[in-house]
Amino acid sequence: MPRQFRLPISFFIAILSGCACTQQGDSHEPPIPEPQVQPQTPADTPPETPPQNPGGTPETPPFEDTTLPNTLRIATWNVHNYFDTVCDSATGCGGSYYEPRETDITYRTKMLSVADGIKRIDADVLLLQEIEKESCLIDVQNWIGTNIYPSYAFGETGSTAGLDVAILTRGTITHVTTYRNKHWITQPDGSQKRLARELLAAEITLPNGIELTAFTTHFVSKVSDTTGERRLGEAKLVRELLDKYIAEHPGRLVVFGGDLNDFPDSEQIQTLSGDEQLSSAIDMMQGPITTWGDSVTFDYLFYSAENASKSAKAEVICDEYRKNGLSSSDHCSVKAVFEF
Repeated sequence: MPRQFRLPISFFIAILSGCACTQQGDSHEPPIPEPQVQPQTPADTPPETPPQNPGGTPETPPFEDTTLPNTLRIATWNVHNYFDTVCDSATGCGGSYYEPRETDITYRTKMLSVADGIKRIDADVLLLQEIEKESCLIDVQNWIGTNIYPSYAFGETGSTAGLDVAILTRGTITHVTTYRNKHWITQPDGSQKRLARELLAAEITLPNGIELTAFTTHFVSKVSDTTGERRLGEAKLVRELLDKYIAEHPGRLVVFGGDLNDFPDSEQIQTLSGDEQLSSAIDMMQGPITTWGDSVTFDYLFYSAENASKSAKAEVICDEYRKNGLSSSDHCSVKAVFEF
């Protein structure tokens, strides 16, 4: 369940102007139009009233290009309910409704907190979940600086007030693939379901020359799928698609990550790892790992072990003062670093 907490004061002192930039949870099966997702860099014309980084403050210094030679830093982070100011839900927004009613001020505060989290993660490739609209991602990208993160891909399901996935990178995206509308998952009762969110893949070349393919998705929640059957179907489908891609691209590094809404010892997560083909960044770390709540691991990174560097490490990035979330999110980030 979402947790209540206070934002750092540094977010509020940055509220200088408004900007516009909203989706619904997995409590219903959304319509399935083919999403239009392409490798993208920012449009020549910026969004209306875009946020502008005034050069930073002592608390939030300007973003810098921290790309390292022969190094890949990749992370996954559920930014948590990043909606815009438009109420798209037919039932209503705010109060007890799923979609919050954001004002210009609360939207800008959320946007700044997402940017702050991304700065603290400091990755070359970011796998992001729970972003309502592409315009929300563009606002974050513009604030950070398109010279820092010039490329992104966005996985839109087409549902009203839905929360989608994205990939943001310091490199160049050369190809994007989406899978959700091409595959069904057969349930034990014979019914068929799609993936709850898009399975988004981006082929990326970093400024230091490292090439990889990054996949991300966000599995259905335990609230919407109490038995775990749909989530298990999602895990089996994603594993099948990853195995196929790895076999068709020998020698290429493949990384998959996201909020998978299940525990490390569950059948769902074990389906994705536990063999020589895919390794888990969680396994690089010692002791119990918490990425959500007080003692829960829901967020993961997996990588093709044969093509990854032998020098690798991983960490969970959380706020120091609470240890169960990052910035305005109730999720911590999982980050892996590979040196080649």
